[in-house]
Amino acid sequence: MTDPVAADAMSTASLSLHLMASPQQAIQRWHAALEPLQVEVLVEDSESLIADESAGSGYRNQALIEVHCQTEDGQTVCELTASNLGVGPMQDDHCKGVLGVLAEAIRDFSLERGPSYAFERLLLLREKQQLSETEFIAAKRALLDLQS
Repeated sequence: MTDPVAADAMSTASLSLHLMASPQQAIQRWHAALEPLQVEVLVEDSESLIADESAGSGYRNQALIEVHCQTEDGQTVCELTASNLGVGPMQDDHCKGVLGVLAEAIRDFSLERGPSYAFERLLLLREKQQLSETEFIAAKRALLDLQS
């Protein structure tokens, strides 16, 4: 007979990334990166956000994603955590996978690849009708604001 899993048992994965942006700009980037990943932003302020995978993820134990950014030695350090109810290799792998997808998504919106790359991504999303014209204009303005 196996022991039942405690209701408060959780799987958790963490990741730390350094960005050349203010914490506020970093949170804007994270928010933009989260949009195509089917997550709902529950709480957001100038230095952190908390998001939850939508029911569309198809995974039973959906991850809660937390991003906290702060300035350390002139760089913005963002601490990411993904957690879900349940323990075991599948839940652990899911949390790690969520962070991996999120880290890759932020690279797509990062100015480290250059502003033209980020703009090309916006154009592609608009062409695929994943961004409305209003969303495209707002994202383009945000991109221009990040450069100044």
